[in-house]
Amino acid sequence: MKDLPRELLIGNTHGIDIHAYPGLALRPDGQIAIRLFTDARDADRHTLPAWRRLCEEAVGREIGWFQRDIRKMKPTALLITDIYPWQAFEEDLSEAVSCHLFLEDLQWPVTRAGLQKRVSECQIALRGMVFTLEDLLKPVFEARLELMRAPYAQTSCVLQTLDRLFPKRFLRVYTLGQMKHFARYLKAVRIRVDRAQLDPRKDEEKASRIVPFIKDYNALVTRSMKDPGISRAMLNRIFIAMEELRVSVFAQELGTNGKISEKILREMMQSFTRS
Repeated sequence: MKDLPRELLIGNTHGIDIHAYPGLALRPDGQIAIRLFTDARDADRHTLPAWRRLCEEAVGREIGWFQRDIRKMKPTALLITDIYPWQAFEEDLSEAVSCHLFLEDLQWPVTRAGLQKRVSECQIALRGMVFTLEDLLKPVFEARLELMRAPYAQTSCVLQTLDRLFPKRFLRVYTLGQMKHFARYLKAVRIRVDRAQLDPRKDEEKASRIVPFIKDYNALVTRSMKDPGISRAMLNRIFIAMEELRVSVFAQELGTNGKISEKILREMMQSFTRS
């Protein structure tokens, strides 16, 4: 594979530089080709699946060993079996791991040295991946069960949270990096319910701070159905930022993953709307 810069200057028209964006692309025959794109986002969109193919082929047998070892996750999968049958869980977990290893955090320029480094890191990660997944997912699934068994499990905010964080085949919806924070989100709900029982009016006041963002997010989801420029990854970043804001508003003592405020979230949503 040749090294690919982020962009190339290919000409100048009336004093205006003309740029092209190199990238990788999967051909119909499964081979990987180098192409020039007129837009950086198109280069990214085509490069990601081709990059994944390159990595998977180079990683080799470690992928097969991991897929064989996934069955060791069955005890953990039993914690979520009410909404996730084993066959679907196994399939989606394998895909989630591949996305986590090969599709997240693609660095430009794309280079042969970068590919070799990523492959080496992935080979090492795959050897202990089942243990990593156990440490990540088991606390989340246990926290979900604990919330479902709580006396207040049928309150609206608990039911809405469970539906929001655990939609059908949620491993296809959220990244593993995002899911590692879910146990904290679930704990925040428990704290919220406990405090709401003591002061319902204050809980309503806090909830009113979240409502405008929910409306804007839902509008963005609707718009994304017709606008290919709004990606699932983009919506996920907003969704996770909203969950962090909920933690900040209802259970600040748990801390947040990075800085978050209503101003920060509003600016994030506005930037996505403009794009």
